[in-house]
Amino acid sequence: MVARLERMADVVLPLADRDRLVGVWATPGSYLSYRTERERQGLTVVFPNRRRHPLTPVTCTRFLAPSMNPGGSVEFEVDGTGAVAMTLVSPGDPPLRMPRKP
Repeated sequence: MVARLERMADVVLPLADRDRLVGVWATPGSYLSYRTERERQGLTVVFPNRRRHPLTPVTCTRFLAPSMNPGGSVEFEVDGTGAVAMTLVSPGDPPLRMPRKP
């Protein structure tokens, strides 16, 4: 079997799309919160222990997080006003869905 792999073009998010994903996120009833911040040309998720994990966009709402965990990703739920929830996906663990904190 012969396969040919081609590099896909990098996904670049416009500033307005990144801005609507910036915020503070927490599971209901938890005092721990996660933050998403705009950093240079990209987006970073900051864990409660202050570890920073740069995100690589796959689409405008789905990102890979290789430094978080091999195969880890972050997905955002958006409506007309912006992101309303963030879900951390880590292989072998159930997804962790967190609504945006006011």
